[in-house]
Amino acid sequence: MKLYEFTPQKDTKKLSSISGVLFIGAILIMLCTIIFGGMAFRWVFQLTALGMFTAAIFITTRYVMKSFVYRIESSENTEDENSSPDLTVTEIQNRHTITVCRLALSGIEETVILTPDNKATASDLKKRIKSEHRKFYNYCADFMPQKQICILVTECGEKLAVYLSYDEELERIFMGK
Repeated sequence: MKLYEFTPQKDTKKLSSISGVLFIGAILIMLCTIIFGGMAFRWVFQLTALGMFTAAIFITTRYVMKSFVYRIESSENTEDENSSPDLTVTEIQNRHTITVCRLALSGIEETVILTPDNKATASDLKKRIKSEHRKFYNYCADFMPQKQICILVTECGEKLAVYLSYDEELERIFMGK
């Protein structure tokens, strides 16, 4: 049974613009290496263009074409009234949907809110994730979010860190679990 659902909004115009600039820049650089075939360090320019193509394809496929739905729901096939609700993250790409993450809220150890002006907390959190050998997953909808939630959780004995786009209601649910 669905208790709460949130679909983070993203700025697709900005992301499409960034991808377009990278594609056009890569094409122009490749054209320059073709036109000026005898230029020194031609391979450096071609490698740069290849990197720009790769970045544009990554941004387009990861951030423009995909969206996520965060859902807090109780398990339907559990008769136990004391069971904890689950957080599910569903990835939507075109007409394909797949649940990429399912975590019990009872397994949440800590919730951290990350903002751009709080870089010390972000770097401390990265060090902590690395030192505790946590796997981390990023399900943020935006390329560079203004605010995001990181939940540190243990699921089936495995330590995880999950990044989500910020929502006040999600913060309230995670902090008050």
